[in-house]
Amino acid sequence: DGKILFVNSRIEEFTQYASDELVGQLGYKTLLSTDSWNLTLNKNESTLNGVGDGYTVEIYRKDDSKFWANIKETPYKNSDGVISGKISVITDISGFKETEKALELTEAKYRLVVENVREVIFQTDREGKITFINSFWMEITGYKINDTVGNYFVDFVYSKDKTKAAKEFVALISGRKKFIHFDVRCKKKDGSIRWFNANAKIFYSRKKTMIGVSGTLTDIEEKKNTEAELIKAKEKAEESDRIKSLFLAQISHEIRTPVNNILNYNSLIKETIEAHYKGIMQDAVKSIENSGNRLVRTIDLILNMSMLKAGNYELTPKLLNLAKILVKLAASFKTTAENKNLELLFENNSKDAVLFLDEYTIINAFQSIIDNAIKYTETGKVTITIYNSSNRVAVDIKDTGIGISKEYLKQIFQPFTQEESGYSRSFDGNGLGLALSKKYFEMNNAELSVNTEKGKGTKFTVTFNQN
Repeated sequence: DGKILFVNSRIEEFTQYASDELVGQLGYKTLLSTDSWNLTLNKNESTLNGVGDGYTVEIYRKDDSKFWANIKETPYKNSDGVISGKISVITDISGFKETEKALELTEAKYRLVVENVREVIFQTDREGKITFINSFWMEITGYKINDTVGNYFVDFVYSKDKTKAAKEFVALISGRKKFIHFDVRCKKKDGSIRWFNANAKIFYSRKKTMIGVSGTLTDIEEKKNTEAELIKAKEKAEESDRIKSLFLAQISHEIRTPVNNILNYNSLIKETIEAHYKGIMQDAVKSIENSGNRLVRTIDLILNMSMLKAGNYELTPKLLNLAKILVKLAASFKTTAENKNLELLFENNSKDAVLFLDEYTIINAFQSIIDNAIKYTETGKVTITIYNSSNRVAVDIKDTGIGISKEYLKQIFQPFTQEESGYSRSFDGNGLGLALSKKYFEMNNAELSVNTEKGKGTKFTVTFNQN
């Protein structure tokens, strides 16, 4: 009838009841809540019919607190072999239940995060079949979870990306890669394509055996669209720049031909004027010559810049003695410097200045910098120094001129820029010289840098990345 006939002393540790308080009592009524009575009576009946069983219930202590217990029941037979009762073994499983509850809470939190994150989270088995995928997949692709689980991951990949995706997963599963990261296009249920960034790695069991692949798919459709628009804009800008350069080259060519004719005829007129006239007539002819030469230099700069931007200039490098080139350049600027009462110095401190250079671009690059140094220096000197620095050849062009402001220094190598602009500027020029020089030096594997102080002078340094 369920009355307790015997109980050991451990029961007091569990329930706070002494053994003699429980003997003779109906155990289920004393220790269990009414909600558990039916379960206990059913188990009791099964045990008395010869089928022992176990079950889990909450047991009340004497102070009405409770704990979780596992009860294992075994039929008890008398000396005649007839079942006359049962033996119950009670095990306190409170710790296990607390752990189980904590795990349930953790799992609930994890599932809440997984289902609400704005990213596709998936798992596959060792063959690549999807075993789990969160609800964001359904939201972004239109596929239901049931239509996805059980299929291969590559089944949802766009046809042109299938080979790439398959190779990445094979490399991961085979152990050649520990982690994969790649962009891939997936098919949506409506047939459209969407870009994702895939990240995945192997996940293992406690025994370190491979279970499958765990990963994420991040929606990068907007990013890819932006990139495509930027590429189109870049291509459009490059095409516009190419057309502009071509236009400038054509216009410059058309201007140069008549200017050359003017200069040629002016030289004939100059001879006659110098032989028969003096004063204002000679000044006029000289002014025509200077203006014409200035226009030719401007046209040359525009043509050279156009050739560079169009990619039409081909380097013809050869071994050249840079020191000898600089000596000739210094000599060619001697008269220009003397006309401004400037001292133009050349110092050769290099033991070996033979380099692999393109003669045309290297001469034009140095010409422009030396010309600027003289142009922007009113008193003092311009010094050209070639020397060796850390097994490299370097050249300094230093002047005692007006210097460059910190504000303009940021854009000094931009085409068509000058520190002073407009009709009131103090110096002539078109703002192309330094931009071209920098590009020319880069083409010859050299770096151009500048050190300057407003009102005190400027030093340009060219360092060649050749031993």
